[in-house]
Amino acid sequence: MNDIDEILEQGLEEILPTANESFPGLTRRRLKTESKQCLISAGTAGYEDIKKFLGARGEILKQLESSYMVAARIRGGFLSMNPALVLCSICDGQLWISIYAKEGLIKQRTAEKLLDRLCTEFKNEYGNLSFTG
Repeated sequence: MNDIDEILEQGLEEILPTANESFPGLTRRRLKTESKQCLISAGTAGYEDIKKFLGARGEILKQLESSYMVAARIRGGFLSMNPALVLCSICDGQLWISIYAKEGLIKQRTAEKLLDRLCTEFKNEYGNLSFTG
């Protein structure tokens, strides 16, 4: 898989295709990558459920069945315009969620808000009973 900055830059290019032509590498150089993580109970979910959960919310980029990990690009932030990289791994009844997003001049707190949203939605779908993060 590509590095985090490259994945996020590709996502921004899909939304604003001419921005990188006018200002090549701008997102990589100028916009800081923020990250947020949490560990929650997987509830009733298994690996296939994680793939379905992320796929319904964005684009699956990579699946590593040997480590029960899924990477997806999901939009968050203001008007869902900011792509974020979401990594989920499930093991021993626990789900690790890690989110990376670019933050511009206006701090949208994309990673933080998307993490809160995904945890809430996951809890509603799979009966997640505890939150540590």
